[in-house]
Amino acid sequence: MRTAKQNKEQYPLNLLWLNWAKFISVITLLSMCLVTSHAYAQGMQYTPDEVLTFKRISQVVPSDDGKKVAFTIYQAKSTNVGKQWEYSLYLKNNNGEPELLDKSESISSVNWSPDNKSISYLEKGNNFQSIWIFDIANHKKQKLIEFKADISSFKWSPDGGKIAFTASEEKQKSTKVLTPIDVSQDTPG
Repeated sequence: MRTAKQNKEQYPLNLLWLNWAKFISVITLLSMCLVTSHAYAQGMQYTPDEVLTFKRISQVVPSDDGKKVAFTIYQAKSTNVGKQWEYSLYLKNNNGEPELLDKSESISSVNWSPDNKSISYLEKGNNFQSIWIFDIANHKKQKLIEFKADISSFKWSPDGGKIAFTASEEKQKSTKVLTPIDVSQDTPG
């Protein structure tokens, strides 16, 4: 359980996270407004396919020490089978431009390790959604675990020695049954 002192020490970092998220959201919104207003002034209209190619920020996660920010961007890409989402994981530190760390058809649940030396996230493995770790110092990506079903969430232990995760035991087929309801007769009331 956290003490009041620990909560006070953590508050500035929480405020920093909120400020980073607001900043990136505002920049994205302004960029979209500028592009749209410019296109409108030029008499241009976007097709639905063009709108899908716009880059979108999906997750912004500052490190606990507040020195780095991991974020993901996604957009639709044309492939030989049609359009597919492409996710990109970036690292932004105080010294420069955002650095591309990974690209995939799915990146989610981005988290920092407790020591802020690596970024963990969910990405498709050989068959199922798996936990991956990107080591910042070595610039190496490693699959930590691929379970027998998709991993849906995970959490680091405070000491960074363990990760707990949740996954369904087996994939279940969803069956939907439509049941007609006769509303033509008077209901008691």
